[in-house]
Amino acid sequence: MDHHRPTYHLCPPANWMNDPNGAVQWKGQYHLFYQYNPNGAFSATKHWAHAVSPDLIHWEHLPIALTPEPGSYDKDGCFSGCMVVHNGVPTIVYTGVRPEVQCLATSSDDLLTWQKHPANPVLDESSCPLKVKTFRDPFVWKETDGLWYMAVGSGITGRGGACLLYRSADLLNWEYMHPLLVDEEASTGLVWNCPNFFSVDGRHVLIVSGQPVWKPFYWSGGYEDHHFTPQTSGLVDYGGCLYAALVFNDEAGRTLFWGWIWESRPDDEILQAGWAGAMALPRTLFLNEDGTLGARPAPEVEALRKRQVIHTSRVVAEGQTHLENAGGASLELRVRFSPGQAKRFGVSVLGAADGSEQTLIGYDVERREVFVDRREAGLRPTMAFNWPNPDYHAAPLDLAAEEALELHIFVDHSVVEVFANQGRVLSSRVYTRGPESVCVGLFAQGGECQADLLEVWEL
Repeated sequence: MDHHRPTYHLCPPANWMNDPNGAVQWKGQYHLFYQYNPNGAFSATKHWAHAVSPDLIHWEHLPIALTPEPGSYDKDGCFSGCMVVHNGVPTIVYTGVRPEVQCLATSSDDLLTWQKHPANPVLDESSCPLKVKTFRDPFVWKETDGLWYMAVGSGITGRGGACLLYRSADLLNWEYMHPLLVDEEASTGLVWNCPNFFSVDGRHVLIVSGQPVWKPFYWSGGYEDHHFTPQTSGLVDYGGCLYAALVFNDEAGRTLFWGWIWESRPDDEILQAGWAGAMALPRTLFLNEDGTLGARPAPEVEALRKRQVIHTSRVVAEGQTHLENAGGASLELRVRFSPGQAKRFGVSVLGAADGSEQTLIGYDVERREVFVDRREAGLRPTMAFNWPNPDYHAAPLDLAAEEALELHIFVDHSVVEVFANQGRVLSSRVYTRGPESVCVGLFAQGGECQADLLEVWEL
């Protein structure tokens, strides 16, 4: 038994998982597809795996939906995409490789089996007059004019990441319009993967996953006459382990979000474990008054709660203390701190009883940031890509003088998700040396602080 495997996050039954795809609510059930290699716990020719849930939390794995066909337009993989319902027919829009082309598949039996459209591929990069580097991961939506619009992830040679805009009346015949957004800054990537374009709280938001920087970015702003004017930008998730976001609106009108939380341990350990990857907990998205994007765990997550082990408040003296009867590798924590005189304070999780390992989650008053500090975690992560410090990730958070810090933390063995004020989120992977490293504690540095609210649930 691999003690790093999550228990309440969606994971593959075995083998490799990456990007979430094709989220849809169909006849009351939530369906989520994802990139999958059925042949091992390593990245290779991608299929579309399929899971279904009545409540966003409890998932059943269904048969593989899309399989590459030798000698065809998707012979080297069925890459990421989305799902729409066109004239009552559930329709997957995905990228076939190589070369990268956009394709369709439909279902007539409630999403159980899929038939690839005889017109495939319906779109290739020759339709774009620009010199593009990639052409993949379509995201499709319908506007009030009755037409379908598609955002395609790309990159323009000599410039940077780009999102290309197309439109169609029938999903088969597509007209190139213009770039929805191009960024000249190398910091957001030379190409963009997995674009999502949607409205929330009166503005439009574009989310992309940059490559080779391997970070998820967003821009929020105005959208008029099919032109997007970004006004605010940032990272979707600051934890260094989330990529390939997917957004869709459910029947209740909520903007739901998933993301792929990748592994951060050596390849040989992943192969030995026999599985790789997890989906972030479903989140609802919102915009703050300044246009920054925030996220909260979907309320359905509360159904995971088994037993509340702590509900109290206390003074946190300078130093560190373990919380009795609050340990575990499958937990939810809600803590509200009044900073007091402390310069750095927060929660420790996945700690060893002798103090030899722990992960710190908290706030740095001088740096004005909420952080996940893995420098004392048991097994050092190996995949940090272009983050400045592979063991320390932080999100900017400028709290007012008397504003309390709100932390909402989910621990699921090696997966840790942190939600803080203004919807800042950090998703991380923590690999302990053994299953006994489950201690939870509070810490304060540079003075004491007050934990006004401290709640811990077993999940």
